[in-house]
Amino acid sequence: MRIQAFSRHISAFGLLTACLSGSVYADYTYNCQNQGLERRVEVHYLEEKGYPPCEVRYYKDSEVPGEMQVLWSAQAEGGYCEVKAEAFSQKLEGWGWSCSDSGDI
Repeated sequence: MRIQAFSRHISAFGLLTACLSGSVYADYTYNCQNQGLERRVEVHYLEEKGYPPCEVRYYKDSEVPGEMQVLWSAQAEGGYCEVKAEAFSQKLEGWGWSCSDSGDI
């Protein structure tokens, strides 16, 4: 009985710590360049690395440093953000950008 209660306290503490720490995992980054300009497309996992919820974030590093747009997000669908990020990097390449995937960071 005491072990179960202790276990529940530890789990609640772990959840609280994760929420307060604001942990964000970036697993996939596409760095794109075109005529001296830089763009970045990232997949960010908001809880556990590799699992939703996730966001596809877009940065125009040369034009507006530090600003970010969330292009897509998913709460439960695995692989959604990865597919959207890859498709968007391919769209950028179609517009003349040269993109490379830096993988895990």
